[in-house]
Amino acid sequence: MPDGRFPTEEWLRKRGKWKNREGEAYNTLAVYIKNWIGGIRKLRDILGQAEHSTIQWDKEKVISEYLNIYQRYGLTTGQLRGKIRRNEITVSESDRFFINNLDAAIRKHFDSIYDLNELTGIKNTRRRMGRKRSVQ
Repeated sequence: MPDGRFPTEEWLRKRGKWKNREGEAYNTLAVYIKNWIGGIRKLRDILGQAEHSTIQWDKEKVISEYLNIYQRYGLTTGQLRGKIRRNEITVSESDRFFINNLDAAIRKHFDSIYDLNELTGIKNTRRRMGRKRSVQ
């Protein structure tokens, strides 16, 4: 635990940003943690490190955090991501990661950002582009 918390699965397996880290890979350990304990999140809970785990998103949490971000910046997560990418706005690294995670959770729990904006009362800036769905 180099930083005082149990490492992520990616760190154990040497994947993603950790692919070039020093030391061995712990692929077998990662698999056993997932199969026997139920994952890194549960293991961290057992170790008393639950605060280091990622957020577990549900629809209510997505709505709440989306509104917090909108009230804080006056922009939707998509608008923020665009402005950050174009260097038009500067946010802390932790906020940038949080905005990206929230945006992914929105895509997971809602059909579109348009629907979430309608639900929360945020004015959509663009006209909704209807998805063509095949009818069977």
